[in-house]
Amino acid sequence: MALLAYALTTLADTKTYLGISVSTHDTLLENIINGATDFIEGQIGDRRIASTTYTNEEYDAKDEVIFLKQWPITALTTVERNDGTLETPSWTTLTDGADYEGYLNEGYVDFMVEISGRHRYRFTYTAGYTTIPSDLQMSVWMMVSAAFTKRK
Repeated sequence: MALLAYALTTLADTKTYLGISVSTHDTLLENIINGATDFIEGQIGDRRIASTTYTNEEYDAKDEVIFLKQWPITALTTVERNDGTLETPSWTTLTDGADYEGYLNEGYVDFMVEISGRHRYRFTYTAGYTTIPSDLQMSVWMMVSAAFTKRK
């Protein structure tokens, strides 16, 4: 199995931490890194930590604020409102600063107009960290070390 694209560390960094220079256990280490990554992300509500782009993620809204599933947001590319129906959508692109304001670090969008009734919104954005915080990498290394050592 290959390392997940959103893995919280690299195989090379993990091997350096463990003091391993041979490739004998690479597949096993990748599997353990993947498991540790999924475990950590599951513990924080299935948030993706590594930078990932989300395309056309849809939300129902009846309030002026929508909290996106992933954060921190590093790029809010497109915000659209469905002015049609669910069966026949008609997406209108909204304008930053005129229709909404994005609070990127906090992970939400605040609409500048009052929302009356229920609307469907669609977002394309990038969220997560381009550089994984060192404390999270260390946590993965410690988990990998424990699992690698106990496998015998």
